[in-house]
Amino acid sequence: MCIRDRYMGLEDTPIDIHFEMRSGHDGKYLDSHEDDKNITTATMLTERVESIVEDLRAQTKYLIEQEDHRVRVVESLSGKLMNSSIVTIVVVLVLAFLQVRYLKAFFRKKKLI
Repeated sequence: MCIRDRYMGLEDTPIDIHFEMRSGHDGKYLDSHEDDKNITTATMLTERVESIVEDLRAQTKYLIEQEDHRVRVVESLSGKLMNSSIVTIVVVLVLAFLQVRYLKAFFRKKKLI
């Protein structure tokens, strides 16, 4: 950003204004140590890295919990599908047996067998 000062007689002299926008980890740790002049950049970076690692651990834990939940849901669904498949097979076999008996009785009645 560049601003020119017209009122001080320095019309052609640019005035440079530097500003920082802090957010997330940067803002949190820089703001907490603004008054402490003895803290080093390495210490701030170390705290930032530790915070990022904690966030990653929390996110990883959440992802693992969600994966475990989904595995349980999939296993439950798989069991239900297996049971319904077995019931369907049994129903089809029973209906096939009944159909064969009915057709035999029908053809005997018509004296075709």
